[in-house]
Amino acid sequence: MEEQKQMEGTVLRVVFRNDDTGYTVISLDDGISVVTVVGVMPGVYPDMRLRLRGAWTKHPRYGHQFEVERCIVVPPGTEDGVAAYLASGLVRDVGPVIARAIVRRFGVEAIKVLDGDDAESLLQEVDGVGPARAASIVASWREHRYVSELGAGADQERGLFIDPARHREADRGLNPGKHR
Repeated sequence: MEEQKQMEGTVLRVVFRNDDTGYTVISLDDGISVVTVVGVMPGVYPDMRLRLRGAWTKHPRYGHQFEVERCIVVPPGTEDGVAAYLASGLVRDVGPVIARAIVRRFGVEAIKVLDGDDAESLLQEVDGVGPARAASIVASWREHRYVSELGAGADQERGLFIDPARHREADRGLNPGKHR
């Protein structure tokens, strides 16, 4: 890989995904143009905002692509964005109706609620969410959530952290507890 670069943008489309390896090809709008991004990005869906680190490569058949080394999903900052994010298919048992109900109850803080230790009990305050559904939602959320609170000199923002190396290790059985 060449010199590391960073970019941020919104996923327009998932072109290809291998569910076994997490390898994904997406179209990303970086605010200037639409670019092809490739790499291990399990759980990435359209309309997600991503912060990426990687390098530009040139594939002999597909041309210029941004090859991901690190991917962070930037949490949305509006209620509509949070509802769309939760209803995107990332979280089992959360469709548009439940996503909207969660956002009605917690607003833009809904993601922080899901990250909290008391998420299961708080979710039961949402219309349509009982104990079983709350447990399922929290379990699903945690399956897909890699929270990164990095040390000094690194990106301090919390976000969904997708670590390709960790994903590959888990696929080989080297680090099974940290996968998904």
